[in-house]
Amino acid sequence: MRRVPLAVGVVVALALAGCAEDPATDPTPPPAPAESASDAAGTSPAFEPGSAAPVWWDADGLHRGDLVEPTAVPLRTTEATIGGAATRHLALVRTGALYRDHRDGRVWFHPWGSPPRVVGRSTAAGPGGDPEGDTAAWFDGDELVVYDTVRDEVLSRTREPVAVSDRAEYVEHVGHGNGWVHVSPTQVVWRYGGDASYAVARRDLVAGASQSPWRPRPSAGAARRFVDLSNHTAVWVAGRAHEGLGTFAYDSDETEGTTAIDAVLEYPGRLSPDGWWLLTAELDDGAHGVAFTDLRSGETWKPFDEATYAFFSWAYGDVAVMRTQRQVGDGPWLLTSCSASTRSCVELPTAGDVVVLPNP
Repeated sequence: MRRVPLAVGVVVALALAGCAEDPATDPTPPPAPAESASDAAGTSPAFEPGSAAPVWWDADGLHRGDLVEPTAVPLRTTEATIGGAATRHLALVRTGALYRDHRDGRVWFHPWGSPPRVVGRSTAAGPGGDPEGDTAAWFDGDELVVYDTVRDEVLSRTREPVAVSDRAEYVEHVGHGNGWVHVSPTQVVWRYGGDASYAVARRDLVAGASQSPWRPRPSAGAARRFVDLSNHTAVWVAGRAHEGLGTFAYDSDETEGTTAIDAVLEYPGRLSPDGWWLLTAELDDGAHGVAFTDLRSGETWKPFDEATYAFFSWAYGDVAVMRTQRQVGDGPWLLTSCSASTRSCVELPTAGDVVVLPNP
């Protein structure tokens, strides 16, 4: 029988005993919603959960596609930036974004089209979220907080032996993020131990049990290093894991056993929210390129012909948003959005010299 790498359960089981609402109150008045062209005409722009769109923050505010809204606190800080991308601040859920207040660690939830509000007291590593759902997570000290952004309710608060890393699992290409791997109504998975460690922990929200370290394994074949998972797919480096380069393998709801990807890609990689696209880099003549692999067809698409270095994230749908340098070492850093399904990319306008990408 094929082993399914993801937890399956009923969301109702999340009403665990002892869970209580405990968002912190905050005296800071939220900013007024931004006015867009459609607002000025008297019509509020509709937000359709699940629609594909790039998301980023810059000096103008928080962007979702063509709309921009002011945030409760500025997301740019004096913390280190990589490729002009600030670190550990921004996570997405279906109906909004979460971000960390760099002054005191409070967690803000910013519903699209509505005023943001404080939902958590403190976090050192920043929040994680489910772009296809309503579940968010963060660590308040050594306590894992799981929160429903629509119901405005803390679903669980558990003391864990290890907290999420405040840095990405590997500095290259996802160095602006933190250690959150996966957040859903049934499980939360995170990396701990810093960027030099690949240790993974998991909280099963249905069973109410935690594992650290958690050692996911493919249903068949050898795997050297766990990479990422979604609600439908889990990915591993299967071979040639040395020097960051590897062949990848995956399990999914639509495959029997473990499937190999017929391309040599660079570690790390990140799955799209729906789990059907793997975004990685690829070494070509010594330069780091961007590669999208369709896990349904096995086909890899490289959007840029020139040598390109990128820090990449997924936003909504099959849309990736990334900081790209087309002339490696010399060219400017650009904000680029690519749709994997249409194989198209556009340059996005930015204000200021720092942008914040969603946690990858």
